[in-house]
Amino acid sequence: MQRVNRMNKILFLLALGLSINIASAQTDTINHFKEGEQKLSSYQFEEALAHFKKSDLGTIALDNKIAYCYYKLGQFSNSEIYYNKIIQQAPENLTALNQLANLYAKTYDYNKCMEQYTKLIAIDSLNSYYHKQLASYALSAHKEGLALEQLNIAHELNPNDFS
Repeated sequence: MQRVNRMNKILFLLALGLSINIASAQTDTINHFKEGEQKLSSYQFEEALAHFKKSDLGTIALDNKIAYCYYKLGQFSNSEIYYNKIIQQAPENLTALNQLANLYAKTYDYNKCMEQYTKLIAIDSLNSYYHKQLASYALSAHKEGLALEQLNIAHELNPNDFS
């Protein structure tokens, strides 16, 4: 009986130590995420990225922040990987689709850029901004017919927008 009590105490102490380690790891993860957000808000993208990469939250929000840091640092292929990862998990994530479109525009891949705006329009067809953006990049890709069509749609949706 005494041996059983001693084993129970040992098991209890092991479980307690394990739960403390888990709680400590979770606190570190959250602290790195918060520190990353502070660095991001002050445009310290390298430092923010380092903290975000140490934060093992495994969430779309974290992946979005990592992708954005890579984008701001000009590491477009890494940014693209993270945005595509988000879109695989959440195909209608407007932020990731829009940022990926911006990334493709920045790298002059207008066909991929237009593909992202087409996806955005499929999700939110009443958003005149998406139609205007698609029109703009269609012009850059020398697809004047598509550009005119999208500008007409944007104007029908928001006739007072002259930008």
